[in-house]
Amino acid sequence: MGCDIYMYAEAKIDDTWRTIEAPRGLDSYNDERGNEPDWYASRSYTEFALLADVRNREPELNRPIKEATHALPLDASAEVAADFKDSDRGPWSFYTLRELLEYDWNTPIWSTGYMPAKAYIDDVEANGSVTDPDHCLGNGCYSHNRVEVNKRGEELALSLTQLKLLVLSDHSKEFYVWTRTARPAKEACSYIHDTLILALQKLGEPDDVRIIFSFDG
Repeated sequence: MGCDIYMYAEAKIDDTWRTIEAPRGLDSYNDERGNEPDWYASRSYTEFALLADVRNREPELNRPIKEATHALPLDASAEVAADFKDSDRGPWSFYTLRELLEYDWNTPIWSTGYMPAKAYIDDVEANGSVTDPDHCLGNGCYSHNRVEVNKRGEELALSLTQLKLLVLSDHSKEFYVWTRTARPAKEACSYIHDTLILALQKLGEPDDVRIIFSFDG
């Protein structure tokens, strides 16, 4: 079962927090379909983990900006408070724009998982190390002809030449390498860093703007 995020943006206007509709151009998914835009319309478990430790595949390596509050601000807007009261989603949490701005976006975000050995070889030969976490397949994708060259959490003991020879030795097998790679949070969570924060900055001062969100699934 998948997991989705439901996000509100609020701004303090005349000392009262009010919900602000997402602008056009922020959400390409709904824009292309003629739907109303959302503040967050995609499904990035890496960003969910950063925001609230939700669907965190590497909890020992990747920690959220702060622990989920599991509550609303006491002065939440009426619309958000009503949704919270009637909803069974969770956890709920929130960030001020200041909290998002002050986070160290160079913090490494780790991706781990099994990678096809051929993709691993190509990446390392071209870049000197694994740079493309999109090739990491987690711990699934099992098949009868799959061979794991190294176990989860173990570094690869073979040299690149030895790995090439292993792959060439049996074309009936699918060889996979467990690997880990890190990217700065600003790259791994680029929607929050490059798009969401910039849109929030247009709403007001850092202490007068915030996001409130919850998850289902």
